[in-house]
Amino acid sequence: VFTDKNIEDIKSVSWRLQTSTCESINALAWRYASKDLYFTRPGHEMRTQLTMIHWNYLKHTIADGTRPVVGKKSYNNPTSKRVVWRKVRKSMSHPWREDIKRLIYQVRARMVETPDTTERKRKAALAQKRVGTRQFCDFQFIF
Repeated sequence: VFTDKNIEDIKSVSWRLQTSTCESINALAWRYASKDLYFTRPGHEMRTQLTMIHWNYLKHTIADGTRPVVGKKSYNNPTSKRVVWRKVRKSMSHPWREDIKRLIYQVRARMVETPDTTERKRKAALAQKRVGTRQFCDFQFIF
């Protein structure tokens, strides 16, 4: 969501700085998928989806007036070398998190076994198959 103020601010930013909505999304994504930890591909995709749900919910609550501006905060902008005022909005509530948690619990309750257990069984079966094949080959070489 771009406003006239956003567009004017972007025009005044140095071309060397990559300041955009994408930077804000990346900052929010860090909450869900820190760069200090490794996540599997499905885990990373799930965390990216949570980031986008969070981002869209923030934008939706601003657009519908649920989170009004309650004050202003000043900070020194090193790019423009001036004091800039930032809007402070009402604190956020995240009811979508409770909805997701409830759905996850429902799905988990219907599962016969956890994905972790399924993966362990698969790896054990592969290891057993390798051991069985190796023994069979050794047996043939003995004769």
